[in-house]
Amino acid sequence: MKEWLMKISYLFFPKRCEICGEVICLDETKCEKCLSLHKITGETCRKCGKELLYCTCSSTKAEYRAFCAVYYYKDNIVTTLHRLKDYGYRELADNMGREISECVKERFGSVQFDVVTYVPMTRKKQSKRG
Repeated sequence: MKEWLMKISYLFFPKRCEICGEVICLDETKCEKCLSLHKITGETCRKCGKELLYCTCSSTKAEYRAFCAVYYYKDNIVTTLHRLKDYGYRELADNMGREISECVKERFGSVQFDVVTYVPMTRKKQSKRG
């Protein structure tokens, strides 16, 4: 009975991909595009942020002491971030926050941070978001 009610509720409130927010089937958690996303793993270049395996930097000067990113900024991740930041899809924030948290724990579990910050935005975008 409970499963039947859930299926009816999805007619009015369809299940959505936990990464990008696209409508998906009841038995899925992510859409096909998000399932194929490549997570950044292993050591990364401190200049460009790519995995060392894919890095083509000619410079050895590091821009950062360390940083952490779950995915490369391409494909469905671009869509996801725009939906979250610009269009108010706040339901995407829970999963994104969880993934970022897991990434930080994995790469910097023993580090005591002084500051965790964000990339600043322009005043125009800030006023648009409110």
